Amino acid sequence: MTIVYKYFGLSTDRQWSNVQCGLERGGLWFSRFFKQNDPMEGIFWHNNGHLASRITDAKNKYVICSFGSKGNNSSLWSYYADGYRGACVGFRVEDAVFGGLKEPIKYIKQDEYERLVGPRDPDVIAKELITRKLKSWSNEKEIRLLKHDDEGFIDIGKCCSLYFGKNMSMDNVNRLICYVERAGLVESLNRSFKIPVYVTSPTHKSLTRRDRISDIDELERIFRGYHAWRSTFSLI
Repeated sequence: MTIVYKYFGLSTDRQWSNVQCGLERGGLWFSRFFKQNDPMEGIFWHNNGHLASRITDAKNKYVICSFGSKGNNSSLWSYYADGYRGACVGFRVEDAVFGGLKEPIKYIKQDEYERLVGPRDPDVIAKELITRKLKSWSNEKEIRLLKHDDEGFIDIGKCCSLYFGKNMSMDNVNRLICYVERAGLVESLNRSFKIPVYVTSPTHKSLTRRDRISDIDELERIFRGYHAWRSTFSLI
C-alpha cells in the first residue's frame, strides 16, 4: 500500500469534478503523456525509424496521473494548487490495483535525453520514457500511476487525508466542505472529520497530529479568522 497526494486548483469546473470524483469514489482523471505540463515529456531520439515508431505506439497506450509523495510540498502547492488557494487530497493506493505500474519519477540531465535508448523492448523503453523528467523538476518528488486505458476517470483508492490551502476563499472552503460531507467523510452528529484534515500555508513546513482539524466548526473558525486578519491589509 502507498499513500500519494494529489494537488488541485479550484478555479475551474473540471478541477472541481476531479476533486468531487476523488473524494466520493477515489477516482481521478488520467490523461496522455503529451498533455502533461513538461514539454519534454516522452521525448527521445533514436536512429532506427521503425523502432522509434514502435516506442511511440507503446507510449500512446498509457494514460497517466501524477502525484506528490507528501501533502506539504511548497512547490506543488504553488504550481498545481494555485498558490495555496486550492487543496490536496491523500489517497491510499493498493499496490496490486495497478499491477506494479506505480512509478517514482527518475530525474535526469538534459544530455541524457539526447542519448540513444538502445535496442531493447519498445514497451520497456516507453515506460522508462514516461517516468523521467529533467532535473529542474526534481523538487516535486513526483510519483506516477500508469495504466493502459483511455483518457478519463479511473478509480485508484480511498481518500485518506485532506489539506486546505490557507489562501482558499471562504466560498471554496464552504463548497469543499459540502463535497466532503457528501462523500461521507464527516460524522453527521458532531460534524467531526473521519479522516485527517489540515490547513497548510507556505510558512507551515510540517504538519503533525497536533495540527489536525477536528471538525467543521473549527475549520470554519480558522478560515474566518484568517480572512479577517488579511482584510486589515486592504487599503481603505
